[in-house]
Amino acid sequence: SSSSSSSSSSSSWKQISPSSRSHGGGATPHPPPPPPPPDPPPILPPGWYPYRDDRSGRTYYAHPATGATSWSVPPMPPPAPPPPPPPPRPSRLASDSPSEDRSKGGDGGGAAPGKEEPLRTKERAAATNSPPGGADADADDGPPPASSVDAGAPSSMHPSVDIDDPGPAAPPVGAAAAVPRKTCASCGLDAPRTHYSLGQYSRRSGAGKCLRCVESASEAARLERGRKTCVSCGAERERTEYSASQWRRRVGTGRCAECAEEEERKKAAATNARECGRCRLRKVREEYSSVQWKRRMGTGRCLECARIEEEERTEAIRFKPCEFCGEDRTQEEYSSTQWRRA
Repeated sequence: SSSSSSSSSSSSWKQISPSSRSHGGGATPHPPPPPPPPDPPPILPPGWYPYRDDRSGRTYYAHPATGATSWSVPPMPPPAPPPPPPPPRPSRLASDSPSEDRSKGGDGGGAAPGKEEPLRTKERAAATNSPPGGADADADDGPPPASSVDAGAPSSMHPSVDIDDPGPAAPPVGAAAAVPRKTCASCGLDAPRTHYSLGQYSRRSGAGKCLRCVESASEAARLERGRKTCVSCGAERERTEYSASQWRRRVGTGRCAECAEEEERKKAAATNARECGRCRLRKVREEYSSVQWKRRMGTGRCLECARIEEEERTEAIRFKPCEFCGEDRTQEEYSSTQWRRA
């Protein structure tokens, strides 16, 4: 019986062993603790707004009305002190009236000692406990001293942080929204968004190129392949279609042989014609005499106008005195050479 009891006890001990208890299927694991709630946004004084610095990613605070900036949360303004209590109203007591004291049959000595009127006792206690000026003793003494006010630049408050610029300046009150700008990595031009393509503008700071630099780079690549874009017609032509001088010109200025010839023809037509000073018609070089062509612009006469002026001048002179006889004679009495002489 003892052996059977020992065997039963050992078997029962195996059933409740810690290993079997720890690996049992009835145990349920505890759920993980919930994540801590996010920090609430700081309470800012009136007029302060949070901004994010593009360089460091930190949050700074700016007051647009005053232009002040701060890396730390600006302190709240001190609460306004409570208004002083009103002065006690003067009241005339019965004991202060000598006429009423006499009517009561007293000798004018007032109330008996130790039996003051309740109203005068309250007034005396208020005058003893209140500080000078009637203000509350627990009221705030005003704003903190200037040394503790955060009025300096953010870089001076954090000398250990290597930041050159605390961020964009606070926009003035009533000003329009600033247009985003970007500096070209090739020419250094600080231009707005319209001077960049979408792909170049979305690149990181200091890597995007403006449209002009992108076009110049494309043109330089075409030059390496032996092709160039004409500035006049806009066609991309081979090296053989340009003169040596036009091919050597910088990108965006060279003209092909056809456009260069047309340009020279227009220039020659513009310089080979001149406006007549009399009829105001633009005529070519062949319609002027050499004397009239050399005159300054706007004063020379064409051949037709010069002939008309000569006829008008000759008709205006009816008589001319002769140098030898001294008589006035008509043009018919002179030769053409003598008539033209002074």
